[in-house]
Order: sequence, then structure tokens, then C-alpha cells
Amino acid sequence: MNARALVAWNVRRIRVESGIPQEQSAYDAGIDRSYMGRIEQKK
Repeated sequence: MNARALVAWNVRRIRVESGIPQEQSAYDAGIDRSYMGRIEQKK
């Protein structure tokens, strides 16, 4: 597993386990929701 895939997997895993919607997670991180989606999709 490359570094990008590992980060994507962990970001999504932590967010889902915490029950936080993607939009809220992106807001808390100070980034756009679509960018958060791309991070989670390894793009």
C-alpha cells in the first residue's frame, strides 16, 4: 500500500468510526468537501 492510499484509508476510517459526515470533517479541516472526497478516493 502506497503512502497516498494509506492516508486515504485512515482519513476515511477515522471519520466513519467517529460518525462524522464528510462535509463536517472537511469544514473542521478548513477544506472544501469535494477536496476531502478526493483525498478519501486517493486522487
